[in-house]
Amino acid sequence: MSKEVAPPLVEREGLLRALRDRLQAATQQGHVTLLGGEAGIGKTSVLRALAVQHSADGGTVWSGEPPQSG
Repeated sequence: MSKEVAPPLVEREGLLRALRDRLQAATQQGHVTLLGGEAGIGKTSVLRALAVQHSADGGTVWSGEPPQSG
């Protein structure tokens, strides 16, 4: 079984740190955090890196995709 590696992030360390802080807070009392922005700015890469880090820390990660329309 291979270990998943987070994708390289360019200038996203601050955002990733803020999301990890929100994730930590959510484990204590529940929170909702939305991540939005224009297409192609790296939202998926940031969330993938967050998931890899959280999983490496022993957390559970669930993911999904919306149904395709058309």
